[in-house]
Amino acid sequence: AIALSASSEGEIIALNSTRKLPVPTQNVNGEWLAPIVGILSEFGVKSHFDSATKSLTLDSSDGRTAVLTVGKSELVTGASKLKLNAPPALDQGNILLPVSAVARWLGLSFQLTEKGDIELNHGVLDLNVRESGEKFVVEVHNSGPTQYTYGRLSEPDRLYVDIKQADLLVTERNLT
Repeated sequence: AIALSASSEGEIIALNSTRKLPVPTQNVNGEWLAPIVGILSEFGVKSHFDSATKSLTLDSSDGRTAVLTVGKSELVTGASKLKLNAPPALDQGNILLPVSAVARWLGLSFQLTEKGDIELNHGVLDLNVRESGEKFVVEVHNSGPTQYTYGRLSEPDRLYVDIKQADLLVTERNLT
């Protein structure tokens, strides 16, 4: 659950690195707006702001494009539009983006800490298991580059995968 009483003076935590925000976050209609454009590059996102139209174009590392416009409550991706609870805004020359909507579009984990800081991390988008001959193949689909370790445990036999700085974004389930 997202705490709506979070401090607007918080920090952004991206990939376990904390930094101070240039302007305070804003909570509009239950959506947190924050100046996260510069931080998105750490997730492989390229951005371009058109000051004439006040539109921000985001290009993800997997080739997807989204456009957000100041004052418009939508995230446009090709022919489809995602309705936003709150539109992007400008504050002292910084564009404030709806953090949960952008995180969801990118497949990132978003949460507010108990201190009221915003935390973004890569996420595990899907897990699959398939047979390949006499072996099983485990496929882990992430929102970005990850470091991991894995191994086997016994009694009962099972496999574990520990993915550094990633949060599980799929429903937990047993894979057989």
